[in-house]
Amino acid sequence: MPKILKKAGYITACIGKWHVGVGWQPKEGGPIKDNDDGARVDYNKPLTDGPNTHGFDYSFITSGCSTVEPPYVFIENGQCLGIPNVWMDTKCNGLTYGSDPGLKVPDWSTENVDPTFTQKAVQYIYNHHTNVSDAPFFMYLALSAPHAPWKPPVFMQDQSCAGPRGDMVALVDWCVGEILETLDQLNISDNTLIIVTSDNGPRVADPNTHQSSGKLRGYKSHIWEGGHRVPFIARWPGNIKPATSSDETICLTDFLATFAAMTGAKLPSNAGEDSYNILPALLGDDYKKPIREATVHHSSHAIYAIRQGDWKLVVGTDGSGGWVFPTDERNGNVLEKLGQLYNLREDPSEKKNLWGDNPDKVKELKTLLEKYQRQGHSRPI
Repeated sequence: MPKILKKAGYITACIGKWHVGVGWQPKEGGPIKDNDDGARVDYNKPLTDGPNTHGFDYSFITSGCSTVEPPYVFIENGQCLGIPNVWMDTKCNGLTYGSDPGLKVPDWSTENVDPTFTQKAVQYIYNHHTNVSDAPFFMYLALSAPHAPWKPPVFMQDQSCAGPRGDMVALVDWCVGEILETLDQLNISDNTLIIVTSDNGPRVADPNTHQSSGKLRGYKSHIWEGGHRVPFIARWPGNIKPATSSDETICLTDFLATFAAMTGAKLPSNAGEDSYNILPALLGDDYKKPIREATVHHSSHAIYAIRQGDWKLVVGTDGSGGWVFPTDERNGNVLEKLGQLYNLREDPSEKKNLWGDNPDKVKELKTLLEKYQRQGHSRPI
């Protein structure tokens, strides 16, 4: 995506969690091994892979989940900002979970990860506007919150009345507000598209303070809607009509085709094989049929589901398909004969499994899923 946007004249930035490989270099004397806790990494050497090798002009990241996965160190344009040489060993604390043990830089602060990302994002927007204001910019800001562990910074503690996870959700609101305020101060809000979304559903929260997935069934890692249905909020003055909504089914994979269409860039025929242009839905245009023929999901345990219109088919289990409580009801065994069928318009909480009541719909959706799997893509190419 950033490479396509660069060809369209955009300056690109990636700030936040990266989590798809960075290319660590080893110290002299041997390769990096999976079980050496990062002790064989030479943190003085630049990365051989990462955002800057995939089209981003600027990056300020962590290599994995920012508050959970070591090494705990910020990386700017492929160079670590400090040497992780202090061991951080944390323990889970009930529903708040904990960070994985590993190396950190001496001044690492889990509570201040997202404020730091937000500060860098604000600084980047100011610098871009001051130094290269003639070129449009694209910024991908991947916040950690409300990811575990739920340790809000001091200024956000007890601000939500919904426990520590609620405070982390409120922290996201604060971060977004800082970005919006910056755009206002620079008088570029009216010419900037803002999208706020999430990569997956929530973890289980304290039921006494915060219903993290609302009325939806399931949580992060599950095949149910609580694992997949996420907020998608877009603001683009003069293009997206305020206070409107759409019931169009979209997927985060659609960013690629949509941004290509938005900027006039040509999407290669072999790229974005599951990406659809959702610009008509954003702009509120009239269109004759759904943008996506169907949408495919999968859980952390490789359980597949396909959604078409009001219907959703889950193949291979009558459980969650994931690792977060509640797990599969058959001690983790996945039986091919099992499955689930729901009408999401009538039953968004997925309480009534219609698998045995509507065999024709089961066959229809299963045939379409198998077609996608066989051809390797869902978008017509």
